[in-house]
Amino acid sequence: MATLVLAAHAWADEESTSISKPFFGCTDLTAFKDGLRLLKETDIVAFKKLIRERGCHEFNKGEKTFRRQLSEDALYACIRPEGEPDCFWTLPDLTTK
Repeated sequence: MATLVLAAHAWADEESTSISKPFFGCTDLTAFKDGLRLLKETDIVAFKKLIRERGCHEFNKGEKTFRRQLSEDALYACIRPEGEPDCFWTLPDLTTK
């Protein structure tokens, strides 16, 4: 059985950014991808449950954040909200400098 390993690239220093539009992120990339699927399926009840139960964060427009990592395929970025120890996987175009 083959295992896919998704490597991540870290920035040398966390890059200061802010959120450009309300969205969400999760500490686990798989949970974030599941959330995207639920939004696409418009299953709002299941999506809200995922946010509550799977280590996710709802970002607000203008929220100060720091970009910590970019996935190997550059499709996802791990963003750390100011004052939080963990980063949350989300879409890389969610932030602006």
